[in-house]
Amino acid sequence: PRTKDPDALTDAAREALGRQITKHLTSPDNEVSIMTLAAPVERSLIDAVRRDEAGAALTLEPGLARLLVERLRESVSVFQGHQRPPVLLCSATLRGPLRRFLERYLPALAIISPQEIASTVRIKSIGTVTLNEA
Repeated sequence: PRTKDPDALTDAAREALGRQITKHLTSPDNEVSIMTLAAPVERSLIDAVRRDEAGAALTLEPGLARLLVERLRESVSVFQGHQRPPVLLCSATLRGPLRRFLERYLPALAIISPQEIASTVRIKSIGTVTLNEA
């Protein structure tokens, strides 16, 4: 009753269903392997989120969008050989818009927020996505 914003309602539902959402991402020894975005990357992506009556969308300059997808593809390759799908952990504010942006490029990438991870699950970081030329 407090909001009709579809993104806010989705976030609330995902938080309530966190245990079920992360169940298929968790290994038999109760661990989820995740990658994260470097803090400057996450901040710039949050700044690129635009809201309107239809919800939130990520609006990126084409070169930055291409670089982000490229770096995420490189990071996802680390997950090959794991028995679980690749997982990106990011803020709840960014999760929805980033998911909508990436679904056509990286459909197997699970994007979750910290609020969706059950307190009993151990988190193992396997990398941080940066946009620096290296």
